[in-house]
Amino acid sequence: LKYITREQIERVVKNDVNGNFLSVDLIAVRDAFIKMPWVRDAKVERIWPLGLNVKLEEHQAIAHWGSHALVNTHGEVFRAVLEEKFPVFTGPMEANSKEVIEKYHLFSQILAPLQQSIAKINLSSRHAWRIQLESGTTLELGRVAMEERLRRYVSVYNHSIAHLNQGAPLAYIDLRYSNGFAVNVSDVQKPPRDKRETRKET
Repeated sequence: LKYITREQIERVVKNDVNGNFLSVDLIAVRDAFIKMPWVRDAKVERIWPLGLNVKLEEHQAIAHWGSHALVNTHGEVFRAVLEEKFPVFTGPMEANSKEVIEKYHLFSQILAPLQQSIAKINLSSRHAWRIQLESGTTLELGRVAMEERLRRYVSVYNHSIAHLNQGAPLAYIDLRYSNGFAVNVSDVQKPPRDKRETRKET
């Protein structure tokens, strides 16, 4: 166990294990262990003549869910304190977490040839996808053909998009066009403009 401590286990045993070998409520003991922040599942059984065998499955965090929770490797949201750096997932509801984690694995696999890592994934209430890379660049994927758009980005990056980087990461790349990209350079690179850019929503 990485995050569950012996002190936490002993506290549950002291406060929630009541009765003798035959009368102890195994369901109540299990529920007490499951209430611990880092416990995903618990199994409790009697061991003759005077013992209890407790098996704890610990959450394996893979991402933060917004600013208030974590996501485990099963795509489940749970609440625990963790200072380690992980990608940040956001979505309209916690129930979207499994869908987001599936897309995270898929998008990461597609981006692997460029060695670009995902820092944030956002699923909007309109079911549009947005990725922020570790470099700070935001990729707008939209609501349809997300994988196809991302693969096209990867296929042309080295001989086109990469040459637009003049020392600072690109701020924003809109991939929602059928025959190209809209690129927005960072503020430090951006020349003065008289007209505001328009964005296409698909």
